Amino acid sequence: MPPPSSGGVALIQVLGILARYETTRGVRLEQLGHNRPAYVHLVAEAMKHAFADRAVWLGDPDFSPVLQHGSSMPLTWPHAPSASIRIARSHPRPTAPRRPRPTVAGQATSR
Repeated sequence: MPPPSSGGVALIQVLGILARYETTRGVRLEQLGHNRPAYVHLVAEAMKHAFADRAVWLGDPDFSPVLQHGSSMPLTWPHAPSASIRIARSHPRPTAPRRPRPTVAGQATSR
């Protein structure tokens, strides 16, 4: 069975990062005000971290080695604390360094 859609996995990670941010910082999204600068910044930062992970850990298994079901993929709740801690309320920060995805012998990665 192939891995799930990368967009769905990324969305789950975004929601996990936002939920963890709320519990660790004590700031609820509703308090920031929908589409206010602080709200947009927080959501954009959570998405940035999720899509950086997606670029490394997910892909077409015919072209690149990807983690299969049951693997310890850093896209689930245990990974959310480190991503939520890296989010600054006032300015963007770079994502944590990711390991480059290895290639399958003789084939290019699908990026």
